[in-house]
Amino acid sequence: MQGRKKILLVDDSKTSLFMERTVLRGGSYDLIEATDGVEAVAKARQERPDLILMDMIMPRMTGLEAVEALRSSADTRSIPIVMVTTRSERDKVEAAHALGCDAYVTKPLDQATLIATVKRLLEEREDHSNG
Repeated sequence: MQGRKKILLVDDSKTSLFMERTVLRGGSYDLIEATDGVEAVAKARQERPDLILMDMIMPRMTGLEAVEALRSSADTRSIPIVMVTTRSERDKVEAAHALGCDAYVTKPLDQATLIATVKRLLEEREDHSNG
């Protein structure tokens, strides 16, 4: 991967944001944060992150609604999105993928799984933009 990658962390829980920051701080990432879906969509449009980690259950706009908004805009349509949530029910996973999530990771976070997912999606995005 070339250069620093920008990752938008979206969660209404300060604890979850702290955990994500802790897991990812070893990588060469610039981390941006949003605390609900409305803020996430605005920051994604403004910052153009290379990847988004999105919580599902948040005030004002849920993660699923935010994914739908991001996928409907040409500016943010191609940004990889990982749903990071406590919700592991099959219908939630299917809904997230149907709306355009690239991966689904459940909390409590498994560090190795999160890091592997982030690296894989960033590498795929780089390969896609170079090819």
